[in-house]
Amino acid sequence: MRKREQDLSCGDKVALAEPCDYCSDHKSDLGSDTSRSLTNTHKTSSVFVDSVQEFELQNKVITRTIAHQMETTSMLF
Repeated sequence: MRKREQDLSCGDKVALAEPCDYCSDHKSDLGSDTSRSLTNTHKTSSVFVDSVQEFELQNKVITRTIAHQMETTSMLF
């Protein structure tokens, strides 16, 4: 999993591949079910960020393709 910084609800800026400071500090207080839930939330956030970035990349490619096609079309006229 690639590490990337993201602002999370606990207010800490963390690498999503690792639990944030708040989660790490309070894991013993939270119990194992809550700890697993927090870990899963971080993993889900990372997957979501990857999906959004992939979508943005595809959008840029499509935009460039359309722009190129418009340039080619304008050359014909």
